[in-house]
Amino acid sequence: DVNNPADVAAAAALAPDVTLVVNNAGIAQPGGFLAADSEEVMHRMFETNVFGVLRVSKAFAPILQANGGGALLNVLSVASWINGGELAAYSASKSAAWSLTNALRQAPASGAVVPQAHPAGVLAWREAFMAAARS
Repeated sequence: DVNNPADVAAAAALAPDVTLVVNNAGIAQPGGFLAADSEEVMHRMFETNVFGVLRVSKAFAPILQANGGGALLNVLSVASWINGGELAAYSASKSAAWSLTNALRQAPASGAVVPQAHPAGVLAWREAFMAAARS
């Protein structure tokens, strides 16, 4: 669980020889910024989609450095570029994770390459998600 620092530390302890870490945890929930629960939803999304990425990155950076650098791949979303209505908090969290990823690239402490992926298949998923939310 990327929201539990002890779980993240335990995962890092189990992988002392890792050279590639894929940060792919994420959650989404429909609802716009003006919805009654928008602050709660946004806190939950940022906890997983941004702070989870940060926790995993911090836990694995020293291991990657000890193993010669490696790579820390952050899986984001095309929604980090396109924000709209019912996925507003998700998009904002993925945009924040994109910014975090860009900052991690400039952090010399890890010595890791920090690529990012913005899967475009999310658009098809988004349409299905939106249809389900409307029904």
